Amino acid sequence: MMVAVRTSATLLRMSTGPLPTLPLRERKRLRAMRNIQSVALELFDREGFDTVTVERIAELAEVSPSSIYRWFGTKEQLIIWDEYDPASLVAFQERLADTEPLEALREVVSLTMGAAFDDDAERIKLRLRLAFTNPSVEAASILQTHEMAQLIAGIIASYRDSDPSDLDIQVAAHGFVGALLGALRHWYASDFTTPIEDIIERPLAVIEQGAGLP
Repeated sequence: MMVAVRTSATLLRMSTGPLPTLPLRERKRLRAMRNIQSVALELFDREGFDTVTVERIAELAEVSPSSIYRWFGTKEQLIIWDEYDPASLVAFQERLADTEPLEALREVVSLTMGAAFDDDAERIKLRLRLAFTNPSVEAASILQTHEMAQLIAGIIASYRDSDPSDLDIQVAAHGFVGALLGALRHWYASDFTTPIEDIIERPLAVIEQGAGLP
């Protein structure tokens, strides 16, 4: 999914259960960020992305503009940021201890996206509509796929005692993240009529058919 990827090394070492329970401080931060994002999404949907200012979002969310910039970095990230990503990266790192990379990714994506769509389907649809109808947000999403792929490549490399810049690792990581973004764009273009199970499962199936880590 489209995400902000400011995940610390400390978080990547902590986990309990299928989707890790993050430290209390991190959970509080994520709740605060979700509230800000909710305010922003409502304003963007009603008044347009370009019209709404960070200052107006901050006022309605009862935070300072500096807090928004500190947590999100840019206005585009108010749409792209995804609260599920920190726990997902932790879970992926855990599963690599005894699972091959693509299977580990399959497990984490199925678990995370399944939970997200169960709880937040309409919110996700709104984020995708805003992302794919605003050029600066779509451009930021594309850049984000590279950043997420680099994180995934780093996690894989750490368990393989390899260089993260290894070509096979880079291709697999970018292929996976790009496939997910492509599936989400397809879902949006289909007016969200494609079964969500296909959006979750099909990207990994395509990658497995045409690519893999030796």
